[in-house]
Amino acid sequence: MRRASIVVDVQKDFCEGGTVPVKGGADRATGLLQAAVDASETPTNRGESSSA
Repeated sequence: MRRASIVVDVQKDFCEGGTVPVKGGADRATGLLQAAVDASETPTNRGESSSA
C-alpha cells in the first residue's frame, strides 16, 4: 500500500506580516512542510537503489 500526503494552499496570512499574524507562524509552517518532505524521502524517490 502506498500513502500520500498533499499540502495545499500554504499562505502567509497566519505568518508574521500576514493579514492575521500569529507569532511564530512562519517557523511553524516551515517546520511542518519540512517534516512532510523528510517523511516522504525514501531510498527509491531519492534516486538511490533500494537493493544492495
